[in-house]
Amino acid sequence: MRKLLMTSAALTLLTSVGAQASDLPGQGQTVKPIQSTITEETFQTLLVSRALGKLGYQVSAPEEVDYNVGYTSIAKGMRPSWP
Repeated sequence: MRKLLMTSAALTLLTSVGAQASDLPGQGQTVKPIQSTITEETFQTLLVSRALGKLGYQVSAPEEVDYNVGYTSIAKGMRPSWP
């Protein structure tokens, strides 16, 4: 449940920033995905990153953060602080 909530929140945040009417909504936008420190969740992050790339986003390498950092940052509308 936590993975689903985190992924949904991250996708909503990433896709709502700079959304506009165009052929590729992410054209010219760069995103930096975050993922938990649980290794098994890397596959899910890579799938979402590939999908964002197909929407025109420039996708940076994912960063690992603890759940509490990710949730707090998304709730405050901020980017997480990387270690």
